[in-house]
Amino acid sequence: MTSPASDLDRLAADVDWEAMRTGMDTIVPFIPVVGIRCTEMSIGRAVCVLPDRSEVHNHIGSLHAGAMFTAGESAAGMAFTGAFVDQLDRIHPLAAGAQIRYLAVARGDLTVEATLRDGVAEIRDRLARDGKVLFVVDVEMRDAEGTRCVEMSVDWHVRRKD
Repeated sequence: MTSPASDLDRLAADVDWEAMRTGMDTIVPFIPVVGIRCTEMSIGRAVCVLPDRSEVHNHIGSLHAGAMFTAGESAAGMAFTGAFVDQLDRIHPLAAGAQIRYLAVARGDLTVEATLRDGVAEIRDRLARDGKVLFVVDVEMRDAEGTRCVEMSVDWHVRRKD
């Protein structure tokens, strides 16, 4: 019997992460509208960039709260996708809720990092055992100066289709 960690290592090695990362624009058509770019993707983790463009500014010339929320929810979805990459055709995922705290005015390109709060193996085991699972993806956003501007969490509900 193999351990969950070795199963995840094997899965990570088998995935074409570059194709997954670049394919998110097609899977979720709203992502390129806002201008979000996924720069890293792996099992249970994603890093995106929200470029500083006038189209995503607010009335004071900084990044709009709605654009930052979209970037955070998108990165959380990509982290989720990475955790279940081998099961995407057999599950129904839904964002069940989100909490966001704006900590500082965000100027310049925004780096958005999303990570599953609980271990990926544990979450996958709960889905296999119960047929559904609720879990949290934590998101942190930093501006071009490295200032932590936003903290966010997205609650995901996933259930098997069967």
